Amino acid sequence: MKKLSVLQNFDSRKLIRQPFPYLVLQNALPDYLYKELSDTYPSDKFIVENDARKKTSFENARANTRYQISAKQVFDKTVQLTPLWEDFIAFHTSNIFLDQFMEIFGNDIQKIFPDFEKKMKRPIGQIRSGIRHFKDNPKECDIALDCQIGINSHVIESGRVTGPHCDSPEELYAGLFYMRPSHDESTGGDLALYEWENKRLFYDKSKVKDNLVREFSRVPYSENCFVVLLNTENSVHGVTPRSITNNSRRLVNIIGEVYPRMPEGLFKTTKTNTQNVMSWLKRKKSIIKR
Repeated sequence: MKKLSVLQNFDSRKLIRQPFPYLVLQNALPDYLYKELSDTYPSDKFIVENDARKKTSFENARANTRYQISAKQVFDKTVQLTPLWEDFIAFHTSNIFLDQFMEIFGNDIQKIFPDFEKKMKRPIGQIRSGIRHFKDNPKECDIALDCQIGINSHVIESGRVTGPHCDSPEELYAGLFYMRPSHDESTGGDLALYEWENKRLFYDKSKVKDNLVREFSRVPYSENCFVVLLNTENSVHGVTPRSITNNSRRLVNIIGEVYPRMPEGLFKTTKTNTQNVMSWLKRKKSIIKR
């Protein structure tokens, strides 16, 4: 099963810690495994019509939009995939995979989040995994894992799927396994990594204005490439504009969330002044109505 791990080729020299900890692994899986997974990647139609969040037909799918299937749907038998894909999802939502991640990023977690073990009520090496929104009872689970097979749909007007942002404060890590098809000749869709230019300001929960950050690195959208980052308030990332294309952008989202033990999340995003004013106005209107 460990041959399925997208972390199996970890090299400590590739671990980058500034401005936030992240890792990029090319040729993450053995060629024969990658080829079988690529050849049996679910169709765009299957993914769109089985996305439990959006509920739409393939014909009505929005352009340049994220659609995905969650691990929960595989475990509760809502969808059925090939045996290898089901094994792949089972491994990346297992305690074995979580232990691998913790072995790589454990020291950084303790440094950036010094209360992490206290809030988890157990040492880094004994953290228990569960399945996100499926088996996530805090009596048995500390971090809820997910492995989502997804796409960014076709593009009819060049643009970004998403601009600079941090992931939800509930998320401990964000992993993206890119599976670009060999016939895809489109451009863009790379992962852009940013650092803050000045003070940290977010809008709409965790989005960031372009003028507040500077791109310092870019991970090309390519085949058999895994990138994983520790989610902090500095972990700003986004996707570069995609060219017009009928090809979808294929990615597997491999994540872990701390909500079973830490529903408040790992950090708080800073609201912009506009958001603070809007929040104040809403509170004031609520008081007046009383």
